Order: sequence, then C-alpha cells, then structure tokens
Amino acid sequence: MNANPSLSSRIGRLLDVFSTLRYRNMRLFWSGLLAQVAGQQMMTVTIGWLAFELTESPLALGIINLLLAAPRIVLNLVGGALADRWDQRTLIVIGQSLAMVVLLALATLTLTGNVEVWHLGAGALLIGFFHALEEPSRASLFPHLLPRRDLLPTAVPLISMAWQLSRLTAPAIAGFVIHAAGAGTSFFISAAGGALMITMIRLLQVGRIPRDQRGSILQSISEGMKYAWGYDVFRIVIGMAFFNSLLAMGYILMLPVFAADVFQVDSRGLGLLYSFGGVGGIVALLTVSKMVRRLGPGKVILGGIIVLNSALIAFALSPSFELALAFMTLVGFAGHVYLTGGEVLLQMLVPDELRGRVMGLYQSLWSIMPLGAALLNSIAEFAGAPLALAGGSATVLLFALVIGLPNKALRSSSVETPAEPERAGQA
Repeated sequence: MNANPSLSSRIGRLLDVFSTLRYRNMRLFWSGLLAQVAGQQMMTVTIGWLAFELTESPLALGIINLLLAAPRIVLNLVGGALADRWDQRTLIVIGQSLAMVVLLALATLTLTGNVEVWHLGAGALLIGFFHALEEPSRASLFPHLLPRRDLLPTAVPLISMAWQLSRLTAPAIAGFVIHAAGAGTSFFISAAGGALMITMIRLLQVGRIPRDQRGSILQSISEGMKYAWGYDVFRIVIGMAFFNSLLAMGYILMLPVFAADVFQVDSRGLGLLYSFGGVGGIVALLTVSKMVRRLGPGKVILGGIIVLNSALIAFALSPSFELALAFMTLVGFAGHVYLTGGEVLLQMLVPDELRGRVMGLYQSLWSIMPLGAALLNSIAEFAGAPLALAGGSATVLLFALVIGLPNKALRSSSVETPAEPERAGQA
C-alpha cells in the first residue's frame, strides 16, 4: 500500500520542472519558445544540408555554420543593452519577424530551384544577426513572467528543456521533411515556428519593467560589463563560462572525429553518442531544480563543471566505445546541471535594469563554442583528438578547482541570496 504513494511522490518530484506552467504567461512563453527553437533547429539542419548538397564541400558547410554563429559573439552584447532600454517583447517580435522574412526568401528560392550557396551564406549571417539582437530579450523577459523570484530554480530548467527537447526531435523531423517534401518546405515550417513565437509573445500580459536609457548603447554595454566584473561571484562564473566554452564545450562538434577516427564506428555510433548525451541532459533538467534548492546555485555550478570536465577527460581517453557512451551520458547530465546553476544564479542576483546586459554577456561567451571547436580540432591535427579534448578539459578543471572552489561567496550562494551580491574584495 505504501509503494504507490512513494512512486507517485517520486514522479511528482520529477515533474516539478513543469510546475511553473500553471501560470498563463509561462505557458504562452514556453509554448512559443518550443515552436521557435524547433524551427531554428530545423533551419540549421536544412541550411547545412543544402550547403553540402550544392557544393559537396565540408569547408563550405563549416563556413555556413560559422556565419550562423558569428554574429552572436559580439551582437549579444548589443542585444543585451537594447533589452535593458526597450520593451523586450517588441525586440523579440522584431527579431523573429525579420528572421522569418529571410527564411521565407530562402524557402522561395529553394522551391523555385534558384537557390545558390551565397544565398545560404547571406541568409545564415542575417538570421544569426537578428537572433543575436533578440535572444537577450528572451533571457531577460521570462523572469518577469513569474509571480515570485523563488520560482526561478524551477523555471530555468523548464526553459532549457525547450531547447533540449527540440534538439532531440527537430533535426530528425527536418530530415524526414526534406526527404518527403524538399528543403523549401522545411524552411517554411521553420518560419512557422517563428510566427507562433510572435503570436505567443503578443499575448503576454507583463507589468512595468525598469528601464535604463541613460547614455549611448556603447556606454550601456560598458556599464553592464563593469557591473559584472565588479563582483567576485559574477567574475568567476563568467570566467568559467569563457574557458569552458573555449576549451571544453567544443566536444559537441568533435564527436564525428571521435566516432570515425577514435572509436571507429559508423553514423549509427555517432547517433548513439548524441543520444546518450541527450538522455543525460533530460535527466539533469528533471532533477536540477531540487539540487539548486537544496545545495544552492553556487555549489551546483561548481559540482557541475568539475564533474563535466572530469567526465570529458574520461570520455576522451576511454579504451572502448561502450565506456565512452557511459561517460557521454554523464557529460550530458553534468553539462546541463552546470548551465542551469549558472543561469539561476545570474537571474537571481542581477537587478532588473541590468539583466539584459549581463545575460547578453553570458550568452556571448557561450557563442564562442564554434571557435573553441576549431581550436580543439586544430590541436587534434597534431596531437590527436583524445589529447586535445583531455588537455582542454583539464585546463578548465584546474581553473574551477583553483579559482572557483575556494570562493566562499560562490559556494554559499542560495535561492534566498539577497539581490545585491558582495563586491570584489568584500568579506
């Protein structure tokens, strides 16, 4: 008789991540985000598939992916400043609308047989540009959709889950759509995801949000960076994000090398590496809110980055493919625990009038991951993929152990932490 209540309570704890969907604004935002991110993932697959089909060149494919990611490295900072000065909903609608126009143009060119590789390159650059300007608005808007700030440890994993679920399903959907109806149709469906996001954003009912419209955009960006740099906790979290993105997270783009050259498996084995990492990520997103509430975001960040990079070292040096799959599951789990802990801490501590700029800075650091992958792949040319990844991850691990772990303010942070963190140099 006691087994069923126990099982029921366990299931309830796992489903706690969905609890904030009982609020209307969060339901609307999450539904729109799920559709938009799925469309974005389908666009990435479609534009890459077309680029390779037109050129049969891996270099062309790499250039297209770089053009898609490059604007985020710099323009996320601009987008963050705009998010603090203007209405975030308006910025999201404008950014998504402009990206839709580009997608519809690519769809038309593809369906009429007139698409060329330079169209794809220009389209990728423009879409990356428009998304970079509105992504910080999304990150800074959703905390205002909650009635209480202490719901953030549950809401942040929910937002991350929209991305994770889309990554697991949308590429496969894009593949089937391209095979059955052509790449142009896939572009149209991608645009439809953006249209649904726009609809949901326009239905939101949000109260007044503090704005800081003093000075120029460059002055706003500078103020946000000075604010983040002025606190030990933010400086360490941002530093770990930079090194992790540059020296470790590029593993995602190295998996084809590990599959073919290191473990000598075919495309099915590569698919398993991605899938096992995805399963670990889903488990993390179902459980991380409890970790944050129990341990505090600082301990979750530190534990996540230490386990993530330890698991990456073990994966890189694995003697067998089966063992590598186990470590990839742990990589997926620890990576999402670390990412969620970092975003919860920033969302809780940053004041509303600076939220867009700090989140824009944080997002821009993660945007350098393709550059990190290029760096790791360059090292792999001379030292081999295992030593390149293991060396990069060991460097991040050393930073976390020597700089992050001794920091008392980071370790002691909790969901009840006051809105103003301690400045650098304070006890």
